[in-house]
Amino acid sequence: MLLLPVLDDKGIKLLELIERVDAIIKEDIGSSDLLEWKLIKGNRVKIPLWLFEILERRNLVEVQERIDLRYLDSLLLEEKNSLRPVQISEQLFRWVRNTIIELKKDPARAAELERARIDLDDILKARFGKLAKYVNFQGPETSLEKLVEKLNPEEAVLFRSILSLMRHYSRVLRGDPDDNR
Repeated sequence: MLLLPVLDDKGIKLLELIERVDAIIKEDIGSSDLLEWKLIKGNRVKIPLWLFEILERRNLVEVQERIDLRYLDSLLLEEKNSLRPVQISEQLFRWVRNTIIELKKDPARAAELERARIDLDDILKARFGKLAKYVNFQGPETSLEKLVEKLNPEEAVLFRSILSLMRHYSRVLRGDPDDNR
């Protein structure tokens, strides 16, 4: 039986552990053999979310890329005008999830909540439609990896799962489940 990963709340939390954040270092922290980054004031580095959160609580870093509802609007427009998924922030879906949770708490912001949901749904429809087209791609594996590089971790799991499922069923329907074509 073919089992595919399902992205539930626990899976999202695991992805967030490896998610990387574009950060600006506010104070010299230095470096160590344990870290692959030089944390020097003014440097822009991509660090794991877990490290970013620790350093942010100590006011040692700040996020390089601010995401807001206007960003969602511009991303939606860009996504609709592109044939391929556009490069988006790794933090986008986490930010949207957190924003929606916060907006739900304030009834006065119901219009913003609705706008965020609609924009997100439209972005997902556009991106998922593009992913569905690429699932049938028959070119070199490196081309697929270039596509995956533009995806968020959540989207990469979805894409690889669908691709794996379709390849599996293709083998089964050909009568050769062990064929790795």
